[in-house]
Amino acid sequence: MPSILNAPLDSTTGALAALSDLSRNFEEKYRRAVESCRRLNLPLTVCTIYNGCFPDAQYQRLISTALTVFNDVILRVAIELSLSVIDVRFVCICSSDYANPLEPSSMGGAKIACAMIDLYQDIRKRKRHTSSHRGVPRAEGNQPARGFSDKVSRCAPTGRCRPVS
Repeated sequence: MPSILNAPLDSTTGALAALSDLSRNFEEKYRRAVESCRRLNLPLTVCTIYNGCFPDAQYQRLISTALTVFNDVILRVAIELSLSVIDVRFVCICSSDYANPLEPSSMGGAKIACAMIDLYQDIRKRKRHTSSHRGVPRAEGNQPARGFSDKVSRCAPTGRCRPVS
């Protein structure tokens, strides 16, 4: 994506067209990958792309804005297919969650793992409490975890963190 951020364009229309082309290409590949995973008939959860933590605030803003194009694809596919979603943009929110501008630190990785465990436990709880008319437990499929954002703070480290802009 950095190449598109530095590409010379003559107009806003040109920039939007370039992002649209990237989005369409990403969506085709992403749908194929998700369908391959779904063929395994196992529960599937998808994650959004985190925004990173770039030292230059202007560059961070541009990256975060450009990533919405990809995250929109991820969320639309997940909603369309009733998949669980972990929106990592709400998990890795502190500069300490990143080891470098692109990769989570051990703290960020632990928060992502905690979010996955919370989601798994939430899905298991719903399966246990959902039964058919015969009282036999049944799986509801992959539904987004309700109240997920409330659980993120439980996974967050204690103390204050510098939010990522």
